[in-house]
Amino acid sequence: NSGNGGVSVMGLPSSWTPGQTYPLTVAVQPATGSRIYGFQLSTVIDSSNPPQQAGNLAKVNNTVQVVCGPPSGSVSIPGINCNTSGAIQFAEHTNANSTTTFTVNWTAPSSAAAGTVRFNVAGNTANGDFSTFNDHIYTQVYRIDPASAPPPPDLSTRAFAIVDRGGSSIISDGGGDFNIGFSRIQPAAGNTTPTGVAIFGGRSNNVLFTEAGVPAAPLLRSARIYAEINASVNTGLAIANPNSQPANVTFHFATSDGVGADQTISIPSNSEIAKYLNEPAFGLAAGTTLQGTFTFSSDVPVAVVALRLLRNERGEELLTTLPVTDLSAPTAPGTAYLGHFADGGGATSQVVLVNPTDSAIGGTIQFLGQGTAAAAAGPIAIATNLGTATSFSYNIPRQSSFKLTTAGLAGTLGSVRVTSATGSVLPSALVVFSYRKDNITVSEAGVPAMQGSTFRMYAETNAAGSNPGTVQTGIAIANLDAAATTVNLELMTLDGASAGPPVPVNIPGNGQIAKFAHELFNMTFPFKGIIRISGGTSAGLAVVGLRLRYNERGDFLMTTTPPSNEGSAPGSAELLFPIFVNGSVGSLGYTTQFILFSGSAGQTSSGDLRFFKNDGSALNLNVN
Repeated sequence: NSGNGGVSVMGLPSSWTPGQTYPLTVAVQPATGSRIYGFQLSTVIDSSNPPQQAGNLAKVNNTVQVVCGPPSGSVSIPGINCNTSGAIQFAEHTNANSTTTFTVNWTAPSSAAAGTVRFNVAGNTANGDFSTFNDHIYTQVYRIDPASAPPPPDLSTRAFAIVDRGGSSIISDGGGDFNIGFSRIQPAAGNTTPTGVAIFGGRSNNVLFTEAGVPAAPLLRSARIYAEINASVNTGLAIANPNSQPANVTFHFATSDGVGADQTISIPSNSEIAKYLNEPAFGLAAGTTLQGTFTFSSDVPVAVVALRLLRNERGEELLTTLPVTDLSAPTAPGTAYLGHFADGGGATSQVVLVNPTDSAIGGTIQFLGQGTAAAAAGPIAIATNLGTATSFSYNIPRQSSFKLTTAGLAGTLGSVRVTSATGSVLPSALVVFSYRKDNITVSEAGVPAMQGSTFRMYAETNAAGSNPGTVQTGIAIANLDAAATTVNLELMTLDGASAGPPVPVNIPGNGQIAKFAHELFNMTFPFKGIIRISGGTSAGLAVVGLRLRYNERGDFLMTTTPPSNEGSAPGSAELLFPIFVNGSVGSLGYTTQFILFSGSAGQTSSGDLRFFKNDGSALNLNVN
């Protein structure tokens, strides 16, 4: 480094990006009296000892060659095989002449984990008198760090934009460790909140064994759910607290024997609990069996979902959504309409009633058939755990529940009507229908009561038939009037566009239809979209959306995809999915499909769907 010459490398980045190629120019500055020039350049991992090659050097033209040497010691011409383990590359001139600049390509290491790269360069200026007298060697060292890794993408928030009569559907990838969390549907300023449905899927050894459709939940302060605990049945509860302060929850159990003592549990701010009712947090003695209700009140608004768990003969845990009765809602006499039941051919149905009051209530339950084109439907005799009849009386103690189970002998489909007795009010009503194959319960689904004139529901179908992996949508519509009526069905894609002409469907008086969507519409598979149901008389309709699929064993699984009442005015308050599941534990794997759609007339909506762990921290969730 004596004299007035020098060497430099031009084109070096301020930081290197993995895998990127950089054209570099080595410039030798002539010293006084020099006539011919050369260079040598190596790139090694700065922290390595012995040296390790960093990236790859390649010549651009024939003025440069790349030779290799061992990690330590001098490089003997012609060098060693560059494929030799530990070999270090050296870019150098091919012939010393009057050229003072040399170009070489450097490709950075494939990973930033290589760390700082050291560029060792030497330049030779010589006078050409075939001696070393007045010749000079100049050296320079450069150290370049890898570029800072860009921050990982934020996968805890998913933006949505939904048009009228449209929707969106995403599903978690099931990857990673098992996670239980909750999700918040937050509309943008000036927007209303779309309807939401989450579908949990559970697999055992890569075989789907359960799905459960759960509606997005509003915030409430007090509610009651049906509770059942025995050797094969359990009841689960998820409570999400989106507030900046803890939720202090007071709860008790009630059965036909009376109302239990109040207990308390605290849910930290911006967090969630998800537990079965026989876990210690809820204070039941080990081995307790129960059929009744669970009632709670919270000092701040919370979102709640309740799930029924049935452990089938294979030991698989089948999930069914249970309704959550808001105790601040007004009660009234009248009739509750359950739009679908099934009995026979492996199917049974359970009618579950919950008393929302502090007084005993009573009434009757009737099962109605589907009717025919020539005759209205009427009450049908059904064999149950309470005998065979066309009408069954119920009497429910305060805060308690009632269950009527069919025997599976009738071989019929239809609807159910629950009518309050004179001077009484209606219970919260649910029908749970189960399907057995080869003496194994393979599926359960729960249908709450509803009544309206126009509905929307999510639809998904990938094929007709019954091959494993087939997903289909079913729809059941009950006519609540004694006179026959015509119902109009419309099919839209998720972008709100019509997917075909409207389909009129005739339903007998007091009757019902239950069809696959692909039987009603000329669908192009695969299809995801929205079905709109309208018409009927002033008495209204009861509508049930069903998701049906055949798993890898050929079992027929079903769950509900709750429809929205188009006539309900949308609000701007956020809705929550109080629980979702994703990931694997042992041989079990879980996914959650998140469905948002325009549930009210003329509704468009945009905003964010946000995912959280149960401790309230953001959860990066991969979705497809």
